[in-house]
Amino acid sequence: MMSFLRGRWVLPAVALFAVGALAAMFFFVLSVGLYARHWDGPLVRRMADILPIPAAKLGSERVYYREYLKDADSLRTFLASEEAVALQANRDVTAEDLQQVVERRLRELAVFEAAGFRGIQLSQAEIDAAVRMFIPADKTESDLDAFLATNYNWTREDFLTHMVRPALLTQKLAGSFAADHGGDPNAFETYLNERLQRPDVVRYMRW
Repeated sequence: MMSFLRGRWVLPAVALFAVGALAAMFFFVLSVGLYARHWDGPLVRRMADILPIPAAKLGSERVYYREYLKDADSLRTFLASEEAVALQANRDVTAEDLQQVVERRLRELAVFEAAGFRGIQLSQAEIDAAVRMFIPADKTESDLDAFLATNYNWTREDFLTHMVRPALLTQKLAGSFAADHGGDPNAFETYLNERLQRPDVVRYMRW
């Protein structure tokens, strides 16, 4: 009787072990593909849209793989755009470019974190004024939106989040840090470089 019961449990146990081994192998291969080979195919993109796959982290904040893919696509769009041709900047994307995509996201997080610690905020008037600086006198906001979409594959919110707000906060933080460091205009940049090397900053992707 006991041998019969043991026999009944052997097959499910073996099956469970096999499923676990296959799952572990799948996630190992996936992690190598994402973090070492930087996969960006359709299946990976669908998974990244659904799952919170991290590309890097700063403190408790994450840079998600889907954000890395979006920024990498934006960079490719720009480097192939007429704007890049006009600036003589059109070329293929390099591994260093893709690495900098993640670094820029981490830098943004560090800027937002520092602004939060120091209670530095932006008014809507400041943001609107900064946006107007990007619009030539003979152009409209709709023209700006079209330019962003064509040359960067960005929306207006992408533009505000990844260019306008970080730039304005960096300007304010530079003044704040300089006041605390004997007028040193590079104090905030020095802080950022140090912040991005702390143990709670993790770069999962390898280049």
